[in-house]
Amino acid sequence: DLDAQRGEQVTLAINYNAIDSQLPGLGLRIHYDSSMLSVAGVTDVLDKDLIYTDTNPQADSSDLDGNVSTDAYVTVAWASLNGDWPNTELPDELLNVLFNVSSDASGSAAVGFSATSTPVGYDFSGVDYDLQIIDSPLSINAQTGEVTLSDNPDFEARDSYNFSVTATDAAGNVSDAQSVTVSVADIDENAPVITSGDTAVTLDENSGADQVIYTATADDSADMSDGVSFSLADGSDAALSIDAATGEVSLSTDPDYEAQSQYNFTVVATDVAGNASAAQSVTLEINNVDDTAPAITSSDTAVTIDENSGADQVIYTATADDSADMSGGVSFSLAD
Repeated sequence: DLDAQRGEQVTLAINYNAIDSQLPGLGLRIHYDSSMLSVAGVTDVLDKDLIYTDTNPQADSSDLDGNVSTDAYVTVAWASLNGDWPNTELPDELLNVLFNVSSDASGSAAVGFSATSTPVGYDFSGVDYDLQIIDSPLSINAQTGEVTLSDNPDFEARDSYNFSVTATDAAGNVSDAQSVTVSVADIDENAPVITSGDTAVTLDENSGADQVIYTATADDSADMSDGVSFSLADGSDAALSIDAATGEVSLSTDPDYEAQSQYNFTVVATDVAGNASAAQSVTLEINNVDDTAPAITSSDTAVTIDENSGADQVIYTATADDSADMSGGVSFSLAD
């Protein structure tokens, strides 16, 4: 992990690759910017034909790696009498360098490479590296060994933290680095989101009681979820009820347009952790149907006619009022 904390340590793994794994060896200088980095130790060095490891910093006065910012270096060398170094599958990890990061370091610190010796006929090309120096949320108490996380952990932003710990004794001997991973547990912190609409099915009046007129649905996938339950918010019509598990909303009464043409309710979804969704307002419209009979408005007395006044006379005109609800007109008949 190259996110080094100022005043703490960072480990840089150095890998080796070549077109041939049967070579007589390599002399390697590891250059660094001594104004921001210092070498705390070199570990996990490939022991095949290892000649020496010199961790005493040397000044790079001749700019051997072609980078003026890398003003110091340490040296490691391997030599094979049999010409079969490193005699392993490539690429291979040569070593790890443990750097102390200066407490006032900022930006980035260059790390470069040059060769003290290379196989005959081969050129050395080291890939320079910019070690990013940023504030780490991790810090360690040098006396107690307690590691502190300054972040407020957030699983959605970062699900783990990785760091390496080393111990150094009074004589300057440095332990192998101990890699540690801190996992961040996900918790149910995000509220569900209502995904059903703001309109219920439209009902005809007189269509019957106890009908399911709406089914609430919700999405709780923003984080972990153990399911949701549904409820109606205060202020919803009293004739409406909801099944907490299925989200089905039922109307207990037989709808009557003339009594109530619209019902309003508000659905809320709540997850197991108690996170409640934003309220979803819903409207139920009742259709008016022609369910009221016309009223006869003409009188109960017909005209008086003289006898022998002729056949086929209009003796009465029936009239009716059908305005009590919707009307498509009326027709008249004589009863049995």
